[in-house]
Amino acid sequence: RNNYQPPDYLNKHDDVLETRGPRGLDWQTKWVPVDEELASKHKYREVSNQRFQPKLYQQQSEEEEREHFSRLCRGQRLRPVEVETSLVCRLVAHTHGRLHNHGYFTLMPLLLEEMSLDPYIVVFHDFLTAHQTDAIIERAKPKLATSRHRGPDGDFITSMIRTSKNAWLRESDEADDLLVNLTKKIEMTTRLHALRLSAGEDYQVANYGIGGLYVTHTDHLMMNPDPSVYTAWERFMGDRFATFMVY
Repeated sequence: RNNYQPPDYLNKHDDVLETRGPRGLDWQTKWVPVDEELASKHKYREVSNQRFQPKLYQQQSEEEEREHFSRLCRGQRLRPVEVETSLVCRLVAHTHGRLHNHGYFTLMPLLLEEMSLDPYIVVFHDFLTAHQTDAIIERAKPKLATSRHRGPDGDFITSMIRTSKNAWLRESDEADDLLVNLTKKIEMTTRLHALRLSAGEDYQVANYGIGGLYVTHTDHLMMNPDPSVYTAWERFMGDRFATFMVY
């Protein structure tokens, strides 16, 4: 057969896989080496023969979580067909149950797409206009700074867990009603208080650039059973229990 010398980057791939494993905080390789001779090792033959089985609605290990995360990012569907087919898209003019009845939506119905029934997650298409999103982005640009996250000791740090820039915008700091009107619309949509200072945080605008990420995480922060570790303001505000995101 013809002799083939793999390029250096493929040798690097196999070297990382052999010495560090297929996954880590700041690296990821394929599950088997590119080099055929190396791939014929017993440990890699076992991996090749394994078939991925989604592990849903139960506790996952860090490795399992990363694998599910990667597959979802590639657009793979992991849920059973009967779950997927129970989700619908619809115009919402008069909402019931989880969402709020409001005359505003008679004139401008919400374009709702269900993503999950339990927990209940929906997407509202065209929730903002292109002009509104552009205006918010322009206001955030001068304030963008390296994103931080809460570390093991409770302090906010930077790391490869979160690689992006973000900025904070507050309704009361703006010269017009753009953010105030957006918050009012969120209130009407979710039936949650959002305008009061004690009801929600400032708007966070994030830019992930090319290849930026935030590893899988929960948005709630107050996980320590000892309340003394939190400030009086944090204890008064309480923890996060809902997130509203706009893409």
